[in-house]
Formats: sequence, C-alpha cells, structure tokens
Amino acid sequence: MEVDVGFVVLADDGDDESELSSESEDRHPPVLSVGASTDDEAEQGAEAEEEEGEGEGGEDKEPVVSFGMNEEEEVDTTAEQAAQGRDVQGIPWERLQFSRDHYRKTRIISYRNYVNVVPEDPVEFRLEYRPELLKLCTPVAYDVGNGIGGEDGCCSRKGRASRPAYFNFVRNSRAVHTNIVHFQLRNLVWAASRNDVLYVHQNSVYHWSPVSRTRTELVRMSGHGRRSVPLGRVQVSTLSHKDDLIAAGGFNGELVCYRLRGEGELLYAERITNSDNGITNGLEIFSTPQYDLRLVASNNDQAVRVYQAQPSGMRLVNRWDYDWAVNYSTVQPGSPVLAVVGDDPATHLTDMRTGARVSTLAAHADFSFAAAWHPSGQLLATGNQDTTTCVWDVRQPSSPVARMAGNMGAIRSLRFSPGLHALLAHWQENPLMLTV
Repeated sequence: MEVDVGFVVLADDGDDESELSSESEDRHPPVLSVGASTDDEAEQGAEAEEEEGEGEGGEDKEPVVSFGMNEEEEVDTTAEQAAQGRDVQGIPWERLQFSRDHYRKTRIISYRNYVNVVPEDPVEFRLEYRPELLKLCTPVAYDVGNGIGGEDGCCSRKGRASRPAYFNFVRNSRAVHTNIVHFQLRNLVWAASRNDVLYVHQNSVYHWSPVSRTRTELVRMSGHGRRSVPLGRVQVSTLSHKDDLIAAGGFNGELVCYRLRGEGELLYAERITNSDNGITNGLEIFSTPQYDLRLVASNNDQAVRVYQAQPSGMRLVNRWDYDWAVNYSTVQPGSPVLAVVGDDPATHLTDMRTGARVSTLAAHADFSFAAAWHPSGQLLATGNQDTTTCVWDVRQPSSPVARMAGNMGAIRSLRFSPGLHALLAHWQENPLMLTV
C-alpha cells in the first residue's frame, strides 16, 4: 500500500500565519543551506529520466521547483479557507453521502489493528480488550486548535473542558508530494526547523521551504545523476537529520549519509546487513559531549549499530544484538543510555559504552515502534501496537507515570515538542495527540 500525502503546516500558539510569510525569514531563517547548483536535477528531471531512460549524461534540469499562486490556491487549503468551511485536506465532503465525522467514526469502528500479541479480531479487541485497557489510561490534554480529534477513549472531547491550542493550522500544501509505501514506516517527513522540511519522494530526499514554497532535490537514490548514491535504486524506509547531516535507511538494510554543507558531500552509502530481512527501521543522529555527531541505526536483523561521523565517512563504533527485530532506538539527553524498542513488549535501556542492559521497562502488551526522551532526560515515552503510549520516569522504572490511549491504531511515532513540554503521538487513525 502506497500513501501519497501533502504537508500540513502548523504554527505554535504564539504565531500566526503571517510569521510564515516571506517577511519572517529574517527572524526565523532556514537552518539548511540548500542553494542548488546547476549539477542538480529537479523532480521533473528524475521522472522524465525514468520514462525516457535518460542517464547521467542527460541534460540537467532546473533544480528548484516553484509553484505559481494560482496553482497553489487550487490545491492547497489556507487557514482562512479552513475557517470558511473548506476541508483542510481538500476533500469535497459536500459531494459525498457522508460527512468527515461520520467517515472517521465508521473507520475507527471497522479498523482492524495490526497486532502480534493482543487480540487481532476487531470486535474482540474493541469490546473486550480495549475497555480493560482504558481503565489503566490517563485522560490526556486535548488540543482544540488543530482540527484533529478523537471520538473514543482517552482522546475524546466528551466530559473534558477545552483548553488553548498548542498549535494552530496554517496551511495544507498538497502540491508537494511524499510517498509512504508501507503503513509501518516512520519519519519520512522531517521538520529540520520551522522553515525547513525534509521529505522523501520517488527515491529521492527533498527539501521544501514553507516560506518560499519551493522544493529542492538533495539526494537521489534512483541510481542516476550526480547526486545519486552508488547503491542503485534504494527504497527509503526512514529518515533522520541533525545540523548539516542527513541519514536515510533502506528496505534492504541500506544506510546513506550526506553532508549538506557547500555543494553537498556523500559521506557513506553501504548495505550494513547481509540479512534478507534487514530493513533499516529507524535512525537517530545525536551529539556526544565531545561535540561529534553520531548515528544509531535500528534494523530488522535484530541489531543496533552506532556510527561516528568523520570527515572521510562514517565509522562503526559499536554493535549490539537482540533476540528480536529492533524498531527504534533513542539516546537519553546528556547520558550514554540508549532506549531500545522492537518486536518485544518491553523497552530495554542499554549503556552505549558497554552494551550492558541498565533497566527494563515493562507495561505494554504488544510490540513497540516508537520512543522519545523528554529534553530533561528524565521522562521517556514509548509507543506500542496495543494502541497506548506510556510515559516513564526512568528513575522509578517499575511502572509508567502515565499511560495514554490512542483511538485504535498502533502508536508509531512520538516526539516531545521543544519548549512546550507537549508530547506528540501519531497513529494511523488519529494523526495527532498532545499532552503535557
């Protein structure tokens, strides 16, 4: 199943849409230098290359694609249009036989959650397992400003007072496309800053600016062109970014690292596993106290690998093996402790220096796909196929300090929002949940 989606731009509560206009670029400049050279090729060039069989010797195309305002207004939805009743996704519900709310309620009831341990039958899951699960959950703060809410369990508006929004809808830019080829993939859209978005489309990594509304191809993974990697066609499975380093993982265990500075520099492009089922599930780039950049890769071959970024490439520093596929790993701020989640209900805290297990956090009922540290380093959030997010105080690991339920699907991505102390969780049927 391939999903092709556009971008929703949200502004935090202190901002309005004017802050994302060109006038705000001086106050919030893009952190990425992606001025394209004449060597780069735009997405149209890549598509034409596939259709016509054009190789590296083909004529270069203009690298930056800009959309005219008329074209944008036809396909995008702005905050003003949403306030006047236009659907934020551009779906013409007035032409259909049901409303958005009716569709979402029906979809949630009929949705069959993909699980490995808890009941798979949707009726049994909803009528027997989930009511018992909700008894363990904590009501969460509901964000009334983003237009996305729940109709079930702990994410329901029922019985709770509204509260000010953490984020407000600004624009849905559907002219920019990103391909997500499998529902379990995560982090294929990355907000490098408030004015920089990285995303994957047609085997390439692109940069998109919500200020200028232009996109630039950064790394090509289709096997053709000067910015292409020497691995042939790579189907990107995950993405990460920090400072001027981009890392992308592939379905066949590939790892590609690229420096953005100057004209751009390919640091590393290798298949890091020989396993036939070695998909790179998650990547995280982090800084050490010595100010060097490192990367942790989580793979389906049951291994976690740590690399150090060097001027000449990426050096493998450590590797640890587990008894199950590793879905994601994240480093505790200011500490060598690594939180590892995967095809196991428990979360494993590991010392990156020695590989020793520090602690085990056990509360989930199925396999976990997401983990995120609070900036303080004391709280850890974990997301699971049992539809819950647990928040742990790692100083007291015996039980979570809070457990929150999504609607029906697995929690596949988690992030703490810097400065707001808000936790953002993503699952299939309800894209955004916020709590403190």
